[in-house]
Amino acid sequence: MYYIATSRELKRLDSLALSPIFGNFNESLQGLLTLRAFRKQDQFTTRNHALLDKSNRCWWPIQVVNRCFSHTLYANSQLQSDIGVSDVLLRAYMLAFLTDVPVNLKCDVYAKQCLHAVM
Repeated sequence: MYYIATSRELKRLDSLALSPIFGNFNESLQGLLTLRAFRKQDQFTTRNHALLDKSNRCWWPIQVVNRCFSHTLYANSQLQSDIGVSDVLLRAYMLAFLTDVPVNLKCDVYAKQCLHAVM
C-alpha cells in the first residue's frame, strides 16, 4: 500500500535529478571545441561530478525501499508457509483423534498423502 506511492515518488525524484546530467553532458559535447579553447574542462568536470552526487542521493532511498519491500514479502511468505505446515499437522492429529487410530501411524500416512498431493 505504502510501497507504490513511495516508490513512484522516489522514481520521480530520480528522474528529475538525472535530467540535468544529460543536459550538462549534451552541452559539453556541443561546446567541446570552445571548452578546450578556453581550458574550462575542469569546470565542466566538477559540475558533472556535483550533478552525479545529487542524482545518487535519490538512488540510496530507492534501494532501501526495495530492500524493505523484499523483506516484507519474504516475511509474509514465511508466515503463510508456517500456517500451511501447521494446518497439515493439525488435520493429521484431528484425523487420528477422530478415528481412534494411533497418532504416529495415522500422521505418517496422512503426511505421505499430503506430500504426494503437493508433488
